[in-house]
Amino acid sequence: MGTATVINAIKNNTLEVIPCSAVLDGEYDCHNMSMTVPAVIGRKGIHDIKILELAKDEQVALENTVNVLSPLMQYVERFLGIK
Repeated sequence: MGTATVINAIKNNTLEVIPCSAVLDGEYDCHNMSMTVPAVIGRKGIHDIKILELAKDEQVALENTVNVLSPLMQYVERFLGIK
């Protein structure tokens, strides 16, 4: 999937599911974290984020990633004066 696919989905409002980076707000139990997820793309950008059922090992790997990245994101936010 490339930029042209995303542009086409936005231009033609295809509501196609495309993997793209999005800031999550509770999806996959992640908050304020940008991750690549399957997203429905159309004229307004991301219309919806598809929640896939993860295998247990995938869920554990995702939780480990979040646990590693969260403190680093908080550090960057404090450094930038965001929080």
